[in-house]
Amino acid sequence: MREEEKCMKDLLLSTSYKTAGMWDDLNCWPPAFLGETVSQPCPEFFNSGGKVHRNCTNNGWTDLLIPHEDACGYSFNESLLFLGESSDSHLYFSYVKTMYTVGYTISLISLIIAITIFCVFRKLHCTRNYIHIQLFISFSLRAIFIFIRDALLFTDEEIYHCDYYPAPCKVVLMFSNYSILANYSWLLVEGHFLYTLVNRSFFSLKKHLAWYIVLSWGLPLIVIISWGCAKYFYEDEGCWETRRHEWIWWILRVPVLLTISVKLWFSVRVLSSMTPKLLTWGEGRVGERSMLMEKLWDLDKIETVPTSKTSVLLLFSLRKLEENQDLISIRQFEREGGGRIELGLEEM
Repeated sequence: MREEEKCMKDLLLSTSYKTAGMWDDLNCWPPAFLGETVSQPCPEFFNSGGKVHRNCTNNGWTDLLIPHEDACGYSFNESLLFLGESSDSHLYFSYVKTMYTVGYTISLISLIIAITIFCVFRKLHCTRNYIHIQLFISFSLRAIFIFIRDALLFTDEEIYHCDYYPAPCKVVLMFSNYSILANYSWLLVEGHFLYTLVNRSFFSLKKHLAWYIVLSWGLPLIVIISWGCAKYFYEDEGCWETRRHEWIWWILRVPVLLTISVKLWFSVRVLSSMTPKLLTWGEGRVGERSMLMEKLWDLDKIETVPTSKTSVLLLFSLRKLEENQDLISIRQFEREGGGRIELGLEEM
């Protein structure tokens, strides 16, 4: 496929010749003048140093002066074996394409349902779920651009169309890589948000959310633009999927590796902070447990007010982004000599 694509590009740039160039499924024959004899090396898979020849005539190209079997030392049985291996390869990639298409379809449907649930039910509107929505959107974009890429590249399992759609293919590949970078960015945000809840007492959720959105969508955009410029100036071939210059691909790999490393560090810190608290949960004071609850359950504050009896008044406010914060009081009563607990809710 690479040889055919390169051949077609070269032929489009060549003009004013008597005999037009062509691709004969094995060799690329450049345009030639009348009476000229053109020679081409045997294809690489023949493992031969021989050459094949054609003449440019008034009627176009002649047949090969010496057939491939003689010029390249390739037998008919070996040709059948090569064609069989090629067929098996196409069948394998067809199965792979079918499997990941089904997987991405199921994922996309599930993500759309989850995003809809988070958006429709107002009780689920909070900073934590807004971050989840952004993460789901990045995964949805990844699946969508995979579908668009396949629509541009394939009309069936065996026809490659990258040379027919060069510009759209490159744009789709850029957006596909951008969505992958955004995936890792929002996974890092999930880790940082949990780390902040567990290890910091006071912080502005709205301000954090704004910065999360700007950085998690903005930084991957800067990276992908840098990668696109490098591909355009140093490796503008095919659908930009070639990897002759590995340093260009490290423009994408380095941010991903950094993101994974920082996310791992956040996970370790969260576990190191949570483990002692969970092990001593029953021994801690009410205030310490309340502080942990308000962080994990995304509450603004929990105040403990001991009364003359054995009851405890818990005051907390649930965060609602589209309304003023509503104060709700929970009065917890314990019966003397019994283990039953009654909870009463009333708006204040």
